[in-house]
Amino acid sequence: MEAAFNGSVMELDANPTGDRVYYSGYFTSVNSKPARKIAVIGTAAPAVQVAGLDDQNWHPSTPTVDKQYQQIIREFGDKVWVGGSEHVLSAYTKSKFERLHTVIAKTGGDFQAAVEINGIVYASCHCYNFLYHDGDAWPTPTTWSQIQSINAVGAFDGKTAEPVSDFLPSIATRAGNGPWEMTKDAQGCMWIGGDINRGSWLSTGYQWAADSRACASRTRRRPRNRRTSRWPPTAAG
Repeated sequence: MEAAFNGSVMELDANPTGDRVYYSGYFTSVNSKPARKIAVIGTAAPAVQVAGLDDQNWHPSTPTVDKQYQQIIREFGDKVWVGGSEHVLSAYTKSKFERLHTVIAKTGGDFQAAVEINGIVYASCHCYNFLYHDGDAWPTPTTWSQIQSINAVGAFDGKTAEPVSDFLPSIATRAGNGPWEMTKDAQGCMWIGGDINRGSWLSTGYQWAADSRACASRTRRRPRNRRTSRWPPTAAG
């Protein structure tokens, strides 16, 4: 399998069944075929875009193509999550690439990484204010249905793509760039890495964090042998 892009690839994700690979980034074509910032390529030779998908009609938040680059594309269950500039994250159906739900982050920031743990999809960004659900445009969302607070990482129900309203982690960054990577360990805990310098409040001060943070998932108990922040935080966090 060989795919030639005319721009940088920011993320690729091979799906669990092994029949397709998702790409996102700065490109506008693959193998000389139109591919506006995302592409879904079959794994069989030759490398061609998967037929029957509406992926090239995905919904950006700006009409300026140069600012439509995407940094997240991940398949979780029967959905594909796409996120990046300008501050947009959307869930699409795997079968047809039909849009199910969209959020716009304001003020800031582009979405940068995503992971699924126990049926919850977590997505990170350099955004520390609000999510506009069902918003279509940036910088002025006009069609939003609700507004939710966010602090660098948001949580969404993997089945409905709706927000998890009680999720608001207690973390801080040095330069405002936020988390750039998220992964699940063997115990089902989420690790995030990037521009992170502080965790939640613990007794007399904030927990120290140097560019990475280990956090228990929402459906598991806090590990006793690991320094973590529980998400969502406890009353002290």
